[in-house]
Amino acid sequence: MEKYIVFGPMILFFAVFAILVIVFLGFILKLIFKTKNSYWKGKVIEKNYVQKEEDNKMHEYFSAKVEPEDGGRVMTVAVSKILYNNIKEGDKLEKQKGSLYPKKV
Repeated sequence: MEKYIVFGPMILFFAVFAILVIVFLGFILKLIFKTKNSYWKGKVIEKNYVQKEEDNKMHEYFSAKVEPEDGGRVMTVAVSKILYNNIKEGDKLEKQKGSLYPKKV
């Protein structure tokens, strides 16, 4: 009986923690697969660069606003520094199905 009083709450805590970890990983995997299964092509209408200091470290964030060719809503897409430096307003980007990031067309 004493075993259940001592180990019961610990087992319950680890079970709840394991469920939370599994749900979190499932959510991350869902986002990755959703991104990989999308396809779009559009024109760059604006480039954005943000620099933030966190924990005494400078972080750079690069993005581009893209107007899809099919007339959908304007998207803000994260891009790499290399792609950011190689594109300008008016260039076309394409995100292939199965890829995580867009490429310049």
